[in-house]
Amino acid sequence: MLALLILSFGVAADATAVAIAASVRGMTLARGLAMACCFGVAQSVMAGIGWAGGATLGGIWRAWDHWVALALLSFVGLKMIKEAFDADEERAPAQAGFVTLLVLSIATSLDALAVGVSLPAMRVAAPVALASIGLVTLLFSAAGAAFGRFLGERFGRVIEVAGGLGLIGIGVRIVVEHV
Repeated sequence: MLALLILSFGVAADATAVAIAASVRGMTLARGLAMACCFGVAQSVMAGIGWAGGATLGGIWRAWDHWVALALLSFVGLKMIKEAFDADEERAPAQAGFVTLLVLSIATSLDALAVGVSLPAMRVAAPVALASIGLVTLLFSAAGAAFGRFLGERFGRVIEVAGGLGLIGIGVRIVVEHV
């Protein structure tokens, strides 16, 4: 169980960092919780897909997952940087619409697909492993969203640009780790 918790914390790390970056523009509590729920569900589902189809798709997917994550995170990061420089009357609190939540959920859960391939070796029941991954991600992402909002209120545009650069940096780190 300890190994499963450590694995769950590791898988949740990227989603937590993205939640911090995505919420610096004053995301509402409801939107932050919706984002955390989406991240938790996506991590769990992707790990389950990896568990179920890992032997068949594992090698093919691992050849491309890091590039897909880089593209998705860079897209959202560049959008955040652009929005940081919008005129004040155009600036509104982050709304994290459906498309943005979907893109971020996919981008942050790609590693969970690869992790899912290794889950059978842990000899933990699938529902327990997937619930642990999803719940830890949800809790960490919710805390990250609250922290991001706190940072955004204190540092404004500077932290928005840093958040956008952070998302791009996460994508680059994922590529470097895989190459």
